[in-house]
Amino acid sequence: MAQFFHIYKGMHKKIKLKNNKTAHIQLIQEVERVNGNLIFEKIKPTKNGYAGYREGKYLPESLHGFIFSSLENKGVDLSIGVGDVLGIIKKTLNAVVETLPTKNNLEIYIFPTLSGFVKEKMFGVNGYTPYANVIHLYVHPDSTKLKDFNKNLANTLAHEYNHAIRFLYFPNSDSEKLIDNLVFEGLAENFREYVLGGKQAPWAQALSKDVARKVFDSFGGLLLSDNYTYDDYNKIFFGNDEYAVWTGYSVGYHLVKDFIKNRGSERNWSKIIQMPAKEILEKSGW
Repeated sequence: MAQFFHIYKGMHKKIKLKNNKTAHIQLIQEVERVNGNLIFEKIKPTKNGYAGYREGKYLPESLHGFIFSSLENKGVDLSIGVGDVLGIIKKTLNAVVETLPTKNNLEIYIFPTLSGFVKEKMFGVNGYTPYANVIHLYVHPDSTKLKDFNKNLANTLAHEYNHAIRFLYFPNSDSEKLIDNLVFEGLAENFREYVLGGKQAPWAQALSKDVARKVFDSFGGLLLSDNYTYDDYNKIFFGNDEYAVWTGYSVGYHLVKDFIKNRGSERNWSKIIQMPAKEILEKSGW
């Protein structure tokens, strides 16, 4: 039987940013899995579609995978203070737009998640950017009790913000060739470090630079191949018997790190974000 869900508690707020743009924040606090028709009246379509999806039918397909981790879970309550979340988001957005301005208003959707992987491997916060100007954040309820929750939420938002701006110039940059995927993730994590500082994320340091170079060389023709598939993406970025978890993220991180190093003191992220992946590869020295 098909599984659906009902959003029965949510809040919508607007935040004015330093660059006179607006961030529309939708905080979904309670979601329940039910049998029957999908109800998501709390998520209204905008010019960016349904939370970034051009057609409403794609939203539930995405949210099921991100929110629910087992059939036994019927509902999830995100017990988190709205003021806390809005304060973190506003502070982070003002920092990132100062370094990389956006020409558009933003839409940010915050959902609870029951994913054990998010809880155990991603500090309780996951992010996804389905389209330019739109960011999804998924927060595990247990993570809100962590002392580093504010930092983890800010780091994820900064990473996803870079994706959202990259999409303005390369709308398909997360689904083209392997090199596009590597640069897409490498840019986002280096940007997060540049703006917010802090330690390397686990996905960035999954491989040492030397190992990352060897893995990169092993990609060979797949790097620019039109035969690169979604299965290839999953195994390279999320691991299998051949690749360690986070391999693609780590390779992309080190590649972009060398590209930035080769630019010397020039750190114009508005220019960097518009550079094609192949150009970044060529100027990385890899």
